Amino acid sequence: MEKKICVITGGGSGMGLESAKLMGRTHYVIICGRTVGKLKDAIENLKREGVECEAFPCDVGDYTSVRKLAEHARKLGEVQAVIHAAGMSPHMGDAEDIMQTNALGTVYMNTEFARVMGEGGCILDVSSMSAYLTPSLVMPRKLYKYALEDVELFREKINRSLRIFPKSVRPGVASGVSAFSR
Repeated sequence: MEKKICVITGGGSGMGLESAKLMGRTHYVIICGRTVGKLKDAIENLKREGVECEAFPCDVGDYTSVRKLAEHARKLGEVQAVIHAAGMSPHMGDAEDIMQTNALGTVYMNTEFARVMGEGGCILDVSSMSAYLTPSLVMPRKLYKYALEDVELFREKINRSLRIFPKSVRPGVASGVSAFSR
């Protein structure tokens, strides 16, 4: 019998780890993140709770890394659920890194996992409420179409729109703008 797979980004801590505990009741869980040490600790925690799981290092802001994760998950069984909880908040990087991880990471995860999921599968993108706190005047809604059409053009246009703000507030603005993508 083929395994029912749930992939969880940001699974090394916080909402991702808690989601893994819940989904592990009915699914084989693959947690992923950029920090291998954090993933190792999370796997030990999950296995103590009886969750059948593994870790897969993945940077969601890197398309090749996401594609490898999706291919790996598909080889293990039927990918039924993806909980995309990985993301960067303003204190974790500069505006460009935040956009790459939060906005493009979401596009990459949704695109690649839509290709490998079985019928009736579900992708859940977890976001902060910062998109709702960001003034609509700042929100570059029209630029998001480029994320699916031309990633480089999207990156160029979105980063240009962030450069109108003082450098000290760009990570916060990027956090709000990137949360809109989810």
